[in-house]
Amino acid sequence: MSVSDTARKLKYHTLYLLGIYRSRVEKLREAYDLVKIAKNLDVCKAIDFAKRFFGEGEFRVIGIDGSMKTEERLEMLLFYICTAGYSCIFDVSDSGIEFHVDNIERDASLSFSTAIPLWFEDISSIATVEELTDAEIDVDRFIDRIPSAFMALAEIYTAYRSASPDRKDIRIILLDKSIYSTYSYLSVRVRRLISIGRSALEGLETRYGPFTIADLLLSFMFGSGDAYIPYRPSYLQFHSLKLIIDEGPISWHSIKERLNIPSPLEDHVLRKLRNINKKCGYALFVEDRGLFYPSENSRSYWYRSVEAALSVANRLLGGGDYPLTIGDRWIKLLDWEAVTFIILQALIDLCVKNRKLLVGIAKDTTATDLTRSTIPYMKLNEELDPSTPIPNLKSDRALLSILSAERYEDIKTPWRTVAYDACFSTLFHPSGFNVMRAARKRVGREKLFAKSYFQLREFLSDPRVRTLVFLYDRPIYGEDLNLVRRIEVEEASGRTIIEPFYEGVGGLSLIDNLILYVLSMMDEPQVLEAAGHNKLLYIADKAVKAEASMAIGLLKGVANLHLESFSRKMKTFYLSRSFREYRRESEYARRLISSGRAD
Repeated sequence: MSVSDTARKLKYHTLYLLGIYRSRVEKLREAYDLVKIAKNLDVCKAIDFAKRFFGEGEFRVIGIDGSMKTEERLEMLLFYICTAGYSCIFDVSDSGIEFHVDNIERDASLSFSTAIPLWFEDISSIATVEELTDAEIDVDRFIDRIPSAFMALAEIYTAYRSASPDRKDIRIILLDKSIYSTYSYLSVRVRRLISIGRSALEGLETRYGPFTIADLLLSFMFGSGDAYIPYRPSYLQFHSLKLIIDEGPISWHSIKERLNIPSPLEDHVLRKLRNINKKCGYALFVEDRGLFYPSENSRSYWYRSVEAALSVANRLLGGGDYPLTIGDRWIKLLDWEAVTFIILQALIDLCVKNRKLLVGIAKDTTATDLTRSTIPYMKLNEELDPSTPIPNLKSDRALLSILSAERYEDIKTPWRTVAYDACFSTLFHPSGFNVMRAARKRVGREKLFAKSYFQLREFLSDPRVRTLVFLYDRPIYGEDLNLVRRIEVEEASGRTIIEPFYEGVGGLSLIDNLILYVLSMMDEPQVLEAAGHNKLLYIADKAVKAEASMAIGLLKGVANLHLESFSRKMKTFYLSRSFREYRRESEYARRLISSGRAD
């Protein structure tokens, strides 16, 4: 095929795709009711609520971001991880809220970095047998996961430190990542670790006794003990276990009466409860003469979990002994992810209890919560015209970007979407059904996180040209319980009721209105990259990327100094170098020669 034929085909295919895009935009123009999903900022209510949420006075807002670099030298992997927290003062008074974004400073006590070496052949030591089998091994993909897991831990640990009681000055914590997505991914990983039934963290000494797999399971289920557990059949064994731990000894008869367990489900729930105990080596409770007795240390599970997790995180970020081993045991990647999960739970608990606003901002997301579940629910609930068409766009960001540009007269910046429970991401609305259905077997836990999209600025010369649409999410706070709906949904086991947070077209979430106000006051319109985003996170992002790029070169030199000497002494220079490393260095040398930069 000639070049001209290829060009003609490309032209035809491009015009075809442009036609598809044009039809989607036309369909969006017909969806007049969709503008109702956008909510404008109410400044007066934001200021009034800020005085109640924070109190009046001088506080700090901090933006936290992390970066990572990986190098391979002589069969040794070198991971560099760093995080930085940049903060500024904000004042809350009767006259309003003022953010001093022109006086941003780096908080040295909330910035961490670490370098971790790992022999290539020891990769299998931090993977479980279940992850890396002889038949299925994807080493490159696993290597990529290692620094990502460490960076996530470093970011969450930094945020936890900023939320601690000794930092009463910090009242707003901004993360450059989706909190809900991080939580969801880690919960899957922790569930896998629990199913394996063993962990390198077991036996870690704390002030409350040694950490056990039972502590991990209880932390996964209940967090600090205040996490909401849905009252649905699939969660009855969780409620039963919580009753045993909180109020035991208690009889099964009392448990089933307290929880109103239907007779057909009694045996099923009891069997699942006993299986959970068996999986933990019978360390959760003891059955004796018809009564369930909580184990001796079960009620202090949360204190052990947090202390153990923080001690492991300190090994990574605080220096000292080699962080990937405890004695002769390797800490598996699943263990590291469990540590991050526990600290994330503790971070959320601190923020909710101490009235600190925790917000995660996701720049690049392909989520479809709005088009797949939230907007269909609005139509079912008749908040939107049931005949309103939903364009076949593959992401919510695309939908909202086009909608705000096409309907710029109706949607003024700054705006955000109706805030909704993150459990909507596990729902969808099949055509022809009058209820929402679980995207998988069951709906995710509600009342954990809320989500919303936002857009901050438009061009004065052309209001159709706007900054990007971003997503933010946050924990559920006490104020959100006034905006809870009872919704009938269908799970694999049948129809049930969920009780998610949902702001609605006619409601107003005071927390989300405050968040929009905070974000609208903290972007940087003079810098294209930061316009419509957040100045603190922008500066933190640039700082950690520059630091990682500079540090990895220095650390690589240190590693080379010791590795080359070791290789010469051990006569293993040629044996220890990988083909990939030879190829990479040869290609680099050729590029230098071709560019004329070689000596």
